[in-house]
Amino acid sequence: METKIRILIVDDNRRFREALRAFLDSRPSLLVVGEASNGYEAVEQARTLEPDLTIVNLDTPDLNGVEATREIRKTRPGSTVLVLTEPDSESLLSQAIEAGAIGFLSKSEIRRLMVALKEP
Repeated sequence: METKIRILIVDDNRRFREALRAFLDSRPSLLVVGEASNGYEAVEQARTLEPDLTIVNLDTPDLNGVEATREIRKTRPGSTVLVLTEPDSESLLSQAIEAGAIGFLSKSEIRRLMVALKEP
């Protein structure tokens, strides 16, 4: 039996989360185990759901993506965090890497990829 990569999606935009979840869940080796709309939910869900990968928007409300990344990596040192960025949040990117994120994904590039892979 193939082990799936367990993913937690953190973004305050419900539609984006749902689209990303559908896209990721359509891949046989991936399984979205949860969604969070803010940084505090992200930290709690990372603690309880124990995802292999957490995808965190840098601009989450209540606890920003940098602080959420820091807390997730503190409570789950072996976890992997990727951050989502928009062009105007690049100043936070280096802080997120310092907090323990392994890299970043551009939200606009993700949107383009989802559209391109849906087309016949």
